[in-house]
Amino acid sequence: MQLINGVFEGGGVKGIAAAGAAAAALDAGYRFNTLAGTSAGAMVAAFVAAGYDSTELRHEVTTADWPSMMDPTVEAWKPVGQQAGLFMHHGLHHGDVLHDIVDALLRRKGVRVFGDLPEGYLKMVATDITHGRGVLMPAGLAYYGYDPARFPVALAVRISASVPFFFKPVTLQHLTRKQDVLFADGALASRFPLEVVKSQP
Repeated sequence: MQLINGVFEGGGVKGIAAAGAAAAALDAGYRFNTLAGTSAGAMVAAFVAAGYDSTELRHEVTTADWPSMMDPTVEAWKPVGQQAGLFMHHGLHHGDVLHDIVDALLRRKGVRVFGDLPEGYLKMVATDITHGRGVLMPAGLAYYGYDPARFPVALAVRISASVPFFFKPVTLQHLTRKQDVLFADGALASRFPLEVVKSQP
C-alpha cells in the first residue's frame, strides 16, 4: 500500500469527475495521507476521508439526484433584469438540498464533524468574500471563533461549493466580533489547492 496526498480540483458539477480519479487511485491500491479539495473537489475529498471505497464512491456519484440539488431562491424567479445585482449575495439556489445530501452520506460513515476524522486529514478551501481572503478549513475557522474539531464537515463542503451566482453564499457569524461574514466557493481563492499539501510527506 502506497500513501499519497489527494488534491481535488474545483469546477462546479464537472469537479465531480474527480470522484473517478479518486476511485481509480483506490483501485490501484493507493491510500491517502492527506485529502484536500475546493468546491466540488471538497465534496469528493470529504467522501473519501469518510471511508467510501471505490465502488461506493462511483455508486453515489452516478446515482445521486443532482437536479434535486437545484433549490431555487426567490431571486431565481425574478425577471433577468432584476437579478443581476442580487446574485453575489443571494444566488439562484439555496444549497440546502446539497448540504443535506452530503450530510446524510457522511453520517452513513459516522462522520459529522472534523473531529470525527484524524486531525489534519481533510482540508477544504473557502473564500471569505466579506474580507476578500482565502480560508483553509477547518483550521482557518478558528480565526472566526469556531472550534475546528467541532465544525460540521457537510457545512464546510457547502461553503466550499458555493459557486457564485448559482448557490447562495453561506453566512457565518464572526463569534468574537459579532459580525456576519459571507463565504463563497473556494475556487475563488484556489481552484487547485496543491499548496495545501505541499508540506505533507
